[in-house]
Parts: sequence; C-alpha cells; structure tokens
Amino acid sequence: MHSLLKDASKRQDTDNSETIRNWVSQLRDLATQAEIILERKVYQGEAVQRCFEARAWICISQQFQPTTIFKGLLKQLLPHEKEEQHDDDELVRTLYDAQKEKKCLVILDDIWKAEDWNKLRHAFPIGESGSRILLTTRNQNIASTGYVHRLKCLSEDEGWELLQKIALPNNYSQVVFDD
Repeated sequence: MHSLLKDASKRQDTDNSETIRNWVSQLRDLATQAEIILERKVYQGEAVQRCFEARAWICISQQFQPTTIFKGLLKQLLPHEKEEQHDDDELVRTLYDAQKEKKCLVILDDIWKAEDWNKLRHAFPIGESGSRILLTTRNQNIASTGYVHRLKCLSEDEGWELLQKIALPNNYSQVVFDD
C-alpha cells in the first residue's frame, strides 16, 4: 500500500494536472483509511487478541534493513525484554524462539524482493508452532507457498468508476458511462 502511494506521489510530481494531484491525495487518504481499518478491526480485534499471545506488524518496503526489521519485531513480540542481541544471527535466533514459545501473529507488510524474504524467513518457525506469518507483496515469487490470496484487478470500467468517485465526488452522480 505504501509503495503504491510512493509511486503515485512520484508521478504526481512530474504531472502538473491539479486533478491528478487531488486524486493522488485522495487515494493516499483512502489507502491510509483502509490500512487503519485493517489494523483496528483485524490486527487489534478481540478475536486476534484472544487467538495470539503476541503480535507484530512491520513494513518492509524497498529500504530493506534486516537488523532494523528483526529488532522492530522483537520489540513488539517481547516488549518487556531488554535489547541485548547485536548481530543478525542472534536476533534471528531470539525471534525464532519467541515464536515457538508463544503463539504469535507476525505481519510483514510490503515485501518487494524474494531475496529480502529469503534473508528474513529463517527467523520464522513456519509449520513448527501455532504462530502465523502474513506477508503482503506484489511479487508472485514471494507469494508462492502456503495460502495465497490474490487480489482481483479492476476492469477498465471499474477503474474509471473508482477514479471518478474519488477524484470527482461531486460530479460522480451525474456521470453516465458509455458502453
């Protein structure tokens, strides 16, 4: 989600159209709202809290930094532990053990490259515990194992309808679509 907005923002900077700038701004707001709803209703929801002893959500993005990711996940999964691990091998071992000892939900949001996932995957006891990992990615090579939910792309008509609803909300009710 964050990546889509970064791409849109870059395009916005090269285009002088006020309509496109407004659309990008509204798309950013909509994406932020969708992510907030997902986090509040699902990630922080009662059912997830009852099911998992610990949860962690971290955005990976294109600025992949494994040490920062490992430390961020550990801080969320083990909030009362002191940060004593220094090298990646130690961080991976601690993160792996924490997920075997507790039933954890870990969300890795926006993984761009298969190489990045391959550097992270050793920190997760996949299939060895009640812990679960959820990855979001656009890369089919990453999303190849386990349960994969593919989002349906909008048709051209659906895309234009969505754009008009967002970019031109006052005019939307007056728009007639040609077949």
